[in-house]
Amino acid sequence: MWASITFMMDFIPYVGALISLIPPIFLGFIVLNPTWVAILILVLVLNQQAWGAVVEPQLAGQRLDMSPIVLLLLVAFWGWAWGVMGMVLGVPLAVIMKIALESDPRTRPIAMLLSRDPKQQAVEEE
Repeated sequence: MWASITFMMDFIPYVGALISLIPPIFLGFIVLNPTWVAILILVLVLNQQAWGAVVEPQLAGQRLDMSPIVLLLLVAFWGWAWGVMGMVLGVPLAVIMKIALESDPRTRPIAMLLSRDPKQQAVEEE
C-alpha cells in the first residue's frame, strides 16, 4: 500500500514523494519505539532524497527532455486548476503537450522553450 501511494505521489515533482512518507512515519510512531522511529525517518528521507535529487532527474531529464522549471510551473498550474489530481497528471500532460508541439513545424519553437537543452534539439533538426 505504501509503495502504491509513493508511486502515485512521485508524479508530483519535488514534494510528492516526501508527502507520501507521512503515513509510514505516523505508523512508525504508533508501532515502534522512538529510536527506531528516528532511524525510520532518516532512512526514508535519505532514500527519497537520493532518488529524487540524483537518480530520477537524470533519467527523466534525459528521457523526457523537459526543463525542471517548466515541469514545476506546469504542475503548480494544474494543481491550482484541478487540485491534487492535477498535480498527479501535471507531468504526463506536460510531456504530451511537448510531443504535440514538436510534431508541427510551426509550434516547434515553443517546444524548444520547454526543452531542457534547446540547442541540442536545434542541432538534431538540421
